[in-house]
Amino acid sequence: MRTLISQPQIQTRVAELGKQLSKDYSGQPLTILGVLTGCLIFLSDLIRQLDLSLQVGLLQASSYRGKSTEAGQLTWSEVGMPDITGRHVLLVDDIFDTGK
Repeated sequence: MRTLISQPQIQTRVAELGKQLSKDYSGQPLTILGVLTGCLIFLSDLIRQLDLSLQVGLLQASSYRGKSTEAGQLTWSEVGMPDITGRHVLLVDDIFDTGK
C-alpha cells in the first residue's frame, strides 16, 4: 500500500490544528462531540493537543446498514451526549459524506 501522508506529517498537522483551536476557543465553553467509532483515534490525538477546558461527548450515528455502500436513513443515539446548551460544539467524525 502506498503512503499518501506520513505519520510525522499527520502529527504535525494535528498539533497545528490543536494550537489553532486553542486560540480560537480560548475562554469559551467548548464541547467536542465525537461520532463513534471512526473518530476515536483522531479525537484522542486532537484533545491531547488542546490547551482548553472542554467537555467531550460521544454519539453513534449511521446511515449504512450491513454491507451497503449507499446511505440510507440516518439513525443516531444520544447515549454519552452531554448538555450542549450555550456551548460551542466541534463535531469530529471520520467520514462526512452525505451532509445529513
